[in-house]
Amino acid sequence: MVNKWNLPFGKVVAVVEIYDCVGTEKLGPQPIGSERLFGDYAPGRFAWLTRNPRRLVKPIPVVGRQFFFDLPKNVELLVKSQL
Repeated sequence: MVNKWNLPFGKVVAVVEIYDCVGTEKLGPQPIGSERLFGDYAPGRFAWLTRNPRRLVKPIPVVGRQFFFDLPKNVELLVKSQL
């Protein structure tokens, strides 16, 4: 299944390194365009700062969850095989 942005649902599509978490008021100029659609940047909220994005060649199906969670071992192995 895909949405209006043509992004697959229920799949790992990339891996990033999270290096910090800051209040949105420290982000500087507010995001514009499509980036604004993916988050709530109101004051008092927080943002993960990421780097080193690595897109997977082939998205891997996984049942998503809210918050951080450990990938099932078989999914983790499939992700690592593409890095």
